[in-house]
Amino acid sequence: MSLANICTVLYKNKPLSNGKYAVRLRLYFGKEHFISLGESALPSEWNEKAGRFNSRAENQEARNVYLIKKEKEAREIIAAMPVFSYEEFKKKFKGVSTSFTVSEFLDDFISELKQKGDIGNSNKYTQLNQMLDKFKSGSITFADITYVFLTKFEAFVLGRGNAKITAHFYMRTLRSMWNHARKRGYVDLASYPFKNTANPDGYSFSHLKGGYNPKPLSAESLQKLGSFDRDKYPHYALSYDIWVFSLFTNGANCIDVLLARHDKNIVQGRFVYDRQKTKRRYSIKIHPVVAGIIQRYAGGTYIFPVMESAPRDKEEQYKFIRLAERQVNKDMNRIAKILGIPEKITTYTARYTYTDILIRQNAPLTAIQQKLGHEDISTTQHYYQKHTQTEMDDLDELISM
Repeated sequence: MSLANICTVLYKNKPLSNGKYAVRLRLYFGKEHFISLGESALPSEWNEKAGRFNSRAENQEARNVYLIKKEKEAREIIAAMPVFSYEEFKKKFKGVSTSFTVSEFLDDFISELKQKGDIGNSNKYTQLNQMLDKFKSGSITFADITYVFLTKFEAFVLGRGNAKITAHFYMRTLRSMWNHARKRGYVDLASYPFKNTANPDGYSFSHLKGGYNPKPLSAESLQKLGSFDRDKYPHYALSYDIWVFSLFTNGANCIDVLLARHDKNIVQGRFVYDRQKTKRRYSIKIHPVVAGIIQRYAGGTYIFPVMESAPRDKEEQYKFIRLAERQVNKDMNRIAKILGIPEKITTYTARYTYTDILIRQNAPLTAIQQKLGHEDISTTQHYYQKHTQTEMDDLDELISM
């Protein structure tokens, strides 16, 4: 196995809180990997070509001896491996899995997600990485993630003026990251810091979510929306069709609707797709309304022509889709204004409205859960609307003796 792809570099992608940059071991076996060596330097203290500290760096000679030693260790470990495995290399190189920094893990995990084309999740973990770096730059290990650490990190996020729902996003993403790290052997289940049945005193972020307040369209507003004249307002027709398509396909997410293709996702009278967010497969019987929309845009690769001009690069394509989604939201709210609909309409409103219709038709909660693809039924329960005081008072009329 060639060992020529090992060197020491100044990792300039992300400055540390002290203004310096981390010194990392760079490996290239199919893709780049970077491992922190616990050193840092300013660009003026670093010899880029040699991959060593220059004479301006304090304790230059001793520090360079350390770098040479770490490179030698890395080469010896890799030379002994019949097939290169980054996960196995890191375990041997670092000795104890929990000594890996969270930043290192996230950098590699984000790179992995991008290679898979999962740009949405890569962006989510990038945001977490950036917030953790602001909290405690680059020095967090998995052993550091304890109940106390989590409560302090929550306070830090809220202290920056963020809303509770934003703090909930970061804590939820941090838990997800921890679980991915556990599956890869970086941390032991026994040190799980979050609340569960085995650890009832663990950290919980349920208090951050607050009231989940979906805004489905009322029956009256939905009827008004159904009267929209596409011919009179052709410049809003595409966005309208995208929204209606979502409504009649179990409230499919906008990204999944825009990526849907005639040749791949229309199968024997059903709309079949793998949801981008969860990778769960859905198979939905095509409603006559949906069939009419599909026929309207027949002839292209995608069901809707939006993606025909999208960039090929996955990250650029993701940005393109988000811009398209914003345009749908803008157009739908212009339609709402034209029709006198008081509710705000977004692509998510289609999902909430679809669910609300099922609830009002007394569909079983477990059936709605299956339709929406929720793993936890409590997620489905969040879609239930809070009843008005009048509705609650009416329930008292049912009581009799």
